[in-house]
Amino acid sequence: MNPSQPCSDQANASPPSGQETPIAAQSLHKDAPTLAPALTIVGGELALGRPDERVPQKWEEAIEQITQGLGIQAGWVTATPAPNLIQRARRAVGADREAQAPIFAPWRLVSPTVFQPGQTYESEARAKWVASYLFDFGPACTAKNGPVDLALMSPCPEVCHSDDSQTGPMPRLSTLASMVRAAAAEGRTNLAIIVHEATRATIAARLLAFDPSLNEASLDVEFIAMEEAVVAIQRGAFEWDAVITMPELRGVLFAMLAQSTRVTGPWPMLWFDRGVSLVTSEALPGTTRSNGLDTTALLQALALLAKHTGRHYAARHLYESWAAVRDAGVVTTARHSSAPYVNEIDEAAFIDQATRNPPARTRPLPSWKGLAPEESGTRKAGTSVSLRLVT
Repeated sequence: MNPSQPCSDQANASPPSGQETPIAAQSLHKDAPTLAPALTIVGGELALGRPDERVPQKWEEAIEQITQGLGIQAGWVTATPAPNLIQRARRAVGADREAQAPIFAPWRLVSPTVFQPGQTYESEARAKWVASYLFDFGPACTAKNGPVDLALMSPCPEVCHSDDSQTGPMPRLSTLASMVRAAAAEGRTNLAIIVHEATRATIAARLLAFDPSLNEASLDVEFIAMEEAVVAIQRGAFEWDAVITMPELRGVLFAMLAQSTRVTGPWPMLWFDRGVSLVTSEALPGTTRSNGLDTTALLQALALLAKHTGRHYAARHLYESWAAVRDAGVVTTARHSSAPYVNEIDEAAFIDQATRNPPARTRPLPSWKGLAPEESGTRKAGTSVSLRLVT
């Protein structure tokens, strides 16, 4: 991993009422008004940062069909270089409103092993930490205990430094605190911080001394040695809805959690700097998409991007369009299921059902913590955070 260009969440700020922020963008909707060939005004629209590589045709067509079918305004945004030194500096520190939108590339399959020593991942976006989201429910979900709602977070290797030969590299405390706050903001209640046994007590003590305000978070935090975490996952005896693990341990944890929850298919993956800078998918080495498209990863990635860029209505609409079909027991090749009485269809048919004829709902859809509003992380009166070492 060798990020080269800065990104900022300041581009995600909504303009004042009655105003629009002009950003050069290629509209997804062919009939949208244009100022010039392939240009439009993007203000309240969902802006998708265009990656370096060509957008695969199936994915581009699917994105257009989804946004048109659900009535969501969206546009591809191409980064424009800052014209002078002052604007470059403002963009680097996140003070430029015209900074690049989050790069959207969920067709990229990133292996969790790229964070291990000696591995690299080339990206045009800067990132300090990453989070992948595993969410599934309904008749097609084969997890042991019903719905699965889990966030797997890790600091990037670039923010892990060694100041002690006995303990090895440890993440910056500011980055670790950001991940804890992110879990609390999503309304998650059980966070496991999985580290090496040699660093467990050190990281716990330093984090609490660094940011006492974490006690305002309404979640239980466990600092767990990797060996203890492996046993808990193998037994299915864990209740975590969020996990922070060191980058070199991510591959093992990802594989074990995927097997334990029995949910197949890639997870949507967000890369964070000051805000979301990149959207990809995460999957084990060797994972392929036989037909080139993954509707579940696409709809969930779009919903997560919309949420983190302030388009909460669009995020909810995207999630519900996927969830209504999934709740009817429908699966696809990319997110198949071994549960009985499921209906497997191709990715294009899933999109048609989600955008044109969503199944009638007979029960409420479960909430997804990945789309929870920011205020959900505020501690309620009379409650307190619990931080403890697990031995």
